[in-house]
Amino acid sequence: MPYLTASDGVQIFYRDAGSHSAPPVLYLHGGPGEGSADFEGFQDDHLKGWARLVTLDQRGALRSPRIVGRITMDQLIGDIEALRVAIHIARWHVVGHSWGGRLAADYAARHPEHVASMALVCPALDWVESIQAVVERMAEQLAAEQPALAAEVRRRGAALRPSEPIWSALLTIWSMVPSQVVNDVYNPGLDTRPFARWLEAALAAGLFTEADRARATDVCEQLDWEIFATSAIPLIQRYRGPVQLFLEEDDPVCTPHQQAAVTAAGGMIHWLPGGHKPYVECPEQFAHALQAWVEDRTGPL
Repeated sequence: MPYLTASDGVQIFYRDAGSHSAPPVLYLHGGPGEGSADFEGFQDDHLKGWARLVTLDQRGALRSPRIVGRITMDQLIGDIEALRVAIHIARWHVVGHSWGGRLAADYAARHPEHVASMALVCPALDWVESIQAVVERMAEQLAAEQPALAAEVRRRGAALRPSEPIWSALLTIWSMVPSQVVNDVYNPGLDTRPFARWLEAALAAGLFTEADRARATDVCEQLDWEIFATSAIPLIQRYRGPVQLFLEEDDPVCTPHQQAAVTAAGGMIHWLPGGHKPYVECPEQFAHALQAWVEDRTGPL
């Protein structure tokens, strides 16, 4: 498997697939810490033939080796830029899902000359605001049958502040809420069988292990708190290039306030059915929409 060696010696898994004459598309995964394997598994067949798809597992995540110490935004952005240089891409279309949308916004603001366009997929551009929206949706789901728990979840969500460690607070809330409620908030009505089949096949093929998947929590705890505390909304305005939001109708993560901020900066919205992962829930629709977006904006690369 190919690895990029970062400036500090950290090894980062990456994948460069497709014709080098096709438009280069960089995918930045969510989580934080999820890795890009599920995007590859559900999108490879749809994107091949028209895109050069570049993916990476951010430092410490999934197929990238475990690391120790803190993870900073400077390091994450430096990893992306080092990969671009290593594989000789001048400009690419950057696709960021959820947390990856936050990362994409920061990368585009720092390196606009290397970003042909930006596609933000259900992004969490303001982490505290997004988490509060998710927690409120959980409370709404609980209200009818567990009103006391709903009230406590709502209270804890309202108390979240950018100046405090939000990740540990969020884990506490999640531990109080039934897993089915959490799943219904993020992906209501999702047929989980295709994902389960893909995951079983990926594990059987040795692409990664369950322990690798479990490291997502470690990555979240290693990330500098400043990353979560700082809104990325102003970064969209700094980029000034073409931006599209790919949003699902039932996803709470990209709040109306965030949507309005992106459209005010000239961004557009493409709506898809489902919850939080359109590339899994409606893979063909998502791929066709992404292809149309990229091909309409592919100039000299």
